[in-house]
Amino acid sequence: FVSPAAAETLQTTVVEHPLLSSFGVVVAITVPAVAAIGYGVYNLRNYLLKKKIERNIKALGDPKKRFKALLVLKEIEDPSVVPALIEVLKSSDHGIREYGVSALASIGEPAVPLLAEALNNPDENIRFGSILALAEINDQSAINSVMQFFKIIGTNIFAVGKPLANIMTMYSSTN
Repeated sequence: FVSPAAAETLQTTVVEHPLLSSFGVVVAITVPAVAAIGYGVYNLRNYLLKKKIERNIKALGDPKKRFKALLVLKEIEDPSVVPALIEVLKSSDHGIREYGVSALASIGEPAVPLLAEALNNPDENIRFGSILALAEINDQSAINSVMQFFKIIGTNIFAVGKPLANIMTMYSSTN
């Protein structure tokens, strides 16, 4: 416990607690201690986020918890969840697949490489969901991935439907 003047001399931060200050007591924390506290809070936040991601990825396997887990993972927008979200596209539940696409699209550009890779998946739902997510992301690398996919399989992109309209619009404006 130090006076505010002494705290300044010691390069400390003064922390006033309402109960202690009513008795004229001031607590001083050194600058390195403040930095350590900040670093500790940052690490705690990252640890809790990692645990939240792990818990919700695990919940994707439970049909009763899957939708809520998708909501949480979509909100987090962390690229580390992309592989788990791509697996969601296998679901027989159309609503779950649709929300999986939306969650993947919310991650944006960091999801593009894995979504482009998923275009080669033997599961038709994963391929189509990946195309839809790439269409929603609507970034040049996403568009190039989809266009390359259609060149490889020799399919007319117009036969696939409306979800790809924005890809065609952007592709035609860049070529």
